[in-house]
Amino acid sequence: MVRKKVAIKHSEGASLPRTLLVVGGDVRGEDAGEVFLRDAMRQIPRDRLVRCSLMAALPNESIRDWQGFAHIADMHPSQGVYPFFQRRPFRRFATFLLYFIQRVFVIPRVAKRILVHICQLEIQRVVVVLNSPQLIYLAACLIKMGQDISALVWDPPERFAVDQFFPGMLRQMLLADFANVIHSCASLATASDGMRAEYVNRYKKDSVVLIHGVEHALHEQIIKSTHSKNSLLIGFAGNLYAITEWDALLNALASVSWQIAGRQVEIHILGSGLTVQRSHPKTRIHYWGWRNVQETIQFINGMDIAYLPYWLDEKYRYATQMCFPNKIPAYLAAGVPILYHGPSDGSPARFLANYPAGIGCHTTDSADIVKTLERFVREKDFYPKAAIAIEKARAEEYNLDVFESRFLTFLTQPLEREK
Repeated sequence: MVRKKVAIKHSEGASLPRTLLVVGGDVRGEDAGEVFLRDAMRQIPRDRLVRCSLMAALPNESIRDWQGFAHIADMHPSQGVYPFFQRRPFRRFATFLLYFIQRVFVIPRVAKRILVHICQLEIQRVVVVLNSPQLIYLAACLIKMGQDISALVWDPPERFAVDQFFPGMLRQMLLADFANVIHSCASLATASDGMRAEYVNRYKKDSVVLIHGVEHALHEQIIKSTHSKNSLLIGFAGNLYAITEWDALLNALASVSWQIAGRQVEIHILGSGLTVQRSHPKTRIHYWGWRNVQETIQFINGMDIAYLPYWLDEKYRYATQMCFPNKIPAYLAAGVPILYHGPSDGSPARFLANYPAGIGCHTTDSADIVKTLERFVREKDFYPKAAIAIEKARAEEYNLDVFESRFLTFLTQPLEREK
């Protein structure tokens, strides 16, 4: 489904409500969330927004400026007692006790401090990014204290429960908190069309879909064939979460001695903190470290395939349906077809159904992975057709203009009590 772009002129910025953005994370970071927020703010006048960052470790010097906006730093509610529990062998019990302490003693105090900021700064709208269980409960506390909030969801709480080993009772508490926030929030932004549809069905709450796009100036020329008839270059950029799928790709390539349709396969990786495995004597993996967005897009443009792994594990199924990988807009900007390696009902599969800019493989079976890779080489009309789909996706949906416009819509739409 193609959503209509809503144009908001720069001159309308003066009518924006004075907004407090509450988010957990390091304001100095360069992760996907920070890039998302940085780009979302480009059209907002600097006097119309204040950021409150709940940081894991407060810096020695106060950070009073973020992208030209006023900035407030506070301690993230998960800090202070966690290192003590981290040394205990009973992880689930420790997680439960830690979260209980945060809910009773820590998070309500943070909420009260935020209310003071709201009063002192004459804030008209509060946006809370629900990017952790603690931020979800913080939003619930603010609502309970009578504060209207707008909620921004990047990941469903079910993913937090899996990643942070929440036991059953804690998981139910988290989901109940989240449901309360979504039901009660004054406005909502979500991470994908699938998440929007799910929350309309589950909570009867519509939302603005915010998918990060890349500015047109960074778009590379779309490739219409492989770069060489002797090699097949696979590029990957970012953090690698789907380890099982990655290992399956390496095993599949090892099973054919890293040869696909007579071509030598190479994998080129951009990212930080990734351990490169060389389990086969003919393995050709090249690790290039971290690069910024522009450098990443330029680098991937030199590849024949952009690799996108996503969890096939059933415990992540809901997350793969609700989330939308930031790698997709970056790969589209690079102008390279995508090898999607994940579940057939995941959000990338729905994207490829609308824009056939790549090929999906929905198994860890080596033979199936090899057959999928062979399609990139043997199907003569694949690259020209993929190029058309990439161009269409970049123009209609996955660019920075659309992203900025929708973020401004999210900030300026009437709160439910005002409708």
